[in-house]
Amino acid sequence: AIRESQERYHRLVETSPDSIVMYDTNGDLITVNQKTADLYGVESPEQFVTEVKNILCILPRDDRLKAVRSIRQTAVTGKSANTEYSIMCKNGSVLPVEINSSVVGGLEGKVTAFISVVRDITDRKQAEAALYESESKFRDLAEKSIAGVYIIQDGIFQYVNRAAASMMGYETDEMIGKITPMDTTL
Repeated sequence: AIRESQERYHRLVETSPDSIVMYDTNGDLITVNQKTADLYGVESPEQFVTEVKNILCILPRDDRLKAVRSIRQTAVTGKSANTEYSIMCKNGSVLPVEINSSVVGGLEGKVTAFISVVRDITDRKQAEAALYESESKFRDLAEKSIAGVYIIQDGIFQYVNRAAASMMGYETDEMIGKITPMDTTL
């Protein structure tokens, strides 16, 4: 039964689309899955553990203090919420990741290790940046337009440029999120 349980655990960890890392209370690596090695840029989990040694070593200096605080908090609460970090890969590139951690307990509930699921969020960050750029272009175009531009959502003005507000006899801050088209002289 124990061997079967270990085999299920091994299959679960190795088929995960996310990096899974186990490390002791000092941050020294115990084991990782193949996805971790792939993300970092080495051939095998064993090579990753040998080269990196401590979980803090793949974090830029700016993130290390935040990580130490998070580890301490996780030891107290038993788990951490999604926390964003950057990790440094073997080739020098830096990847944005989201990390969720929980404790591994020994006898009498003492924390003996941590297990973290590390998700590469590069695609999400790129999509957020593209959306921000698109919104900025729209806002810049709308603000500079002499035509009235507005967005109504759920019956309320959610965006109004100066030209539209002026045409209706308002300031933009008097309209956005506060009044409906029925309140104006459209």
